Amino acid sequence: MKRIFITAIVAALLALALCSCGGSSEPVDTDAMLSELTESGVFIDSFQPQDEVALSTIVKLDTSLFDQFTYAIGTGYTGEEYGAFHCASASDAKTLAEQLQQRVDSLKTSYESYNVDALPRLDNAIIKQQGEYVCIVVAEDYDGARAIVEKYFK
Repeated sequence: MKRIFITAIVAALLALALCSCGGSSEPVDTDAMLSELTESGVFIDSFQPQDEVALSTIVKLDTSLFDQFTYAIGTGYTGEEYGAFHCASASDAKTLAEQLQQRVDSLKTSYESYNVDALPRLDNAIIKQQGEYVCIVVAEDYDGARAIVEKYFK
């Protein structure tokens, strides 16, 4: 009887542990990732950091989806940008990733008419989500940028 009881408790604890695996993801060190990206030479542009108002009005993001962010846009009309976000939930992060894809699609439409040199960067834009974290990177060296992002977003 004692053995059955212990087996039932162990089974319940294992089931509980398996159910909790999908709830939250490991934190992503987005600061380290962005630092490595900016120091690596994958960009050809200089950047202007963006505030929450700019993200809402220029980038067209729903700022209620995230509680922490870093976002910068290139100053030379190259299409280059980068950003990282922490959202309240994986669902919010998924919605944000979709909005970032809309941003890239909008930039492609704009750049088609006056700066086709930016299109390969935009065609190879990196948008990754891992749990509550999302990042976007549009870089000249998109293969190099992708290798860095994949170190952090597994």
